[in-house]
Amino acid sequence: MLPGKSARRQILVLLPSYVNGITSGCIIGWTANAVFLLNLPDAEITASAEELWWIVSMMEIGKMIFSIPAGLLADKVGKENILTNVGLIHFTSWVMLSICTSIPLVCFARFLAGIGTALLNATAMATIGEIASPEIRGTLATLQQTCVLLGNLSQALITAIYPSYSVLAYVATIISSVYFITMYWLIETPSSLIKAEKFNQAKSNLAYLRPDKTQNEIDLEFDQLKTYIEEENFLTRDTSCWQIITTKNTFKPILITASINFFMLLTGVSVVLAYITEIVPYNNIIDRKFYPLIIMSVSVFSSLTTNLFIDRIPRRILFITVAIMIFFTQASNGLMYYFYTAFGVSSCAFIFTFGNLFFRVLWAFLLLPLSSVIRSEIFPQNVKGIGNAFCDMAQAMSITLTFKLYECMNSNNQLTDLYYIFAISAIVMLGIVYFYLPEGRGKSLVEIQKQEIQKMGN
Repeated sequence: MLPGKSARRQILVLLPSYVNGITSGCIIGWTANAVFLLNLPDAEITASAEELWWIVSMMEIGKMIFSIPAGLLADKVGKENILTNVGLIHFTSWVMLSICTSIPLVCFARFLAGIGTALLNATAMATIGEIASPEIRGTLATLQQTCVLLGNLSQALITAIYPSYSVLAYVATIISSVYFITMYWLIETPSSLIKAEKFNQAKSNLAYLRPDKTQNEIDLEFDQLKTYIEEENFLTRDTSCWQIITTKNTFKPILITASINFFMLLTGVSVVLAYITEIVPYNNIIDRKFYPLIIMSVSVFSSLTTNLFIDRIPRRILFITVAIMIFFTQASNGLMYYFYTAFGVSSCAFIFTFGNLFFRVLWAFLLLPLSSVIRSEIFPQNVKGIGNAFCDMAQAMSITLTFKLYECMNSNNQLTDLYYIFAISAIVMLGIVYFYLPEGRGKSLVEIQKQEIQKMGN
């Protein structure tokens, strides 16, 4: 449960980020539904298999190219300025998707959406980490991903009710316009203000975010944060951005988190979402257009359930548990697909369909929230933006790779092998978490960083 006035105040301040999360979710959810709609006989836009790959992948290519610049901007100009522009970029991309009918312009709109998503991903988790109280940081980070899933769900719901490419884009454009109302509550994070040496405003914003705290508690948190940031600034005052990134206490958390995000996406979640209407065997019970809706409905429910315990159980235990479960699920999916396609075992087709749905539940229930939480708390203050940018770039590379693997292996009837690749990726992710990921539950950002520095010193 979210406690007190502080939590409500922090959610209000994070509302622009959450609305941008819904819009970003619409962009991601659009993919699966557009694949279905553009394959209909009376589709408003016709696309070949190769053109469809470009449409699906252009958002990830935009993220991949712009992730690092987005992270640098987030660390240099502050989180408030970035979030202000993300909403405008997302709105513009949706307007273009609403009115464009040519494949190149649709691809450009998706590329623009990728730029906006890169800016959001470089900023949102860092903003939550800097604004949220330690005891509810996991919950607020999970809410960000719940909003993304709500955006996914909205697109699936529209397709199920009224399967039209243009209507899909029109509704998302309206949703993205809501952001301009929420900008009223947007404020700069105390950490960014301290780095800009605006100390009075930083303390004022911290007090606004912690109405349940006494003045002494606010002063103590402010002094700890100020001391930590000043020490970082002193150590890196004559250092280039590349030198800052490659120092041990910054390079290690960036490498750990980016690696986790790469192999996390290599478990196949993007393929399952984008191509679910093609992957699952045909049956007379459920129309294919409902599969994205089913997946996103259970995903949203799973993500909301995660809020009840994400701050009560150690992150590492949850991460290791879900990695093991995903390994067995994807390995089983590969085996069931083989028995269904090679021997025509109908029961295996059902298990394969259920296995894909269960995998998506695991993703939304544990893997996605955990990834978001560690991105909000593991990076040092001076590289939060660039750290999240590297994670975003790793995700974009992994998603683009899985899309290409699916395109090649599906055409050669090798989906069984693809699912085995997904399963192996879960084991690699498990190893990284077990050996390298620090525990951050219930600790302040300063405490987490001091703990990591002490470990490296030993």
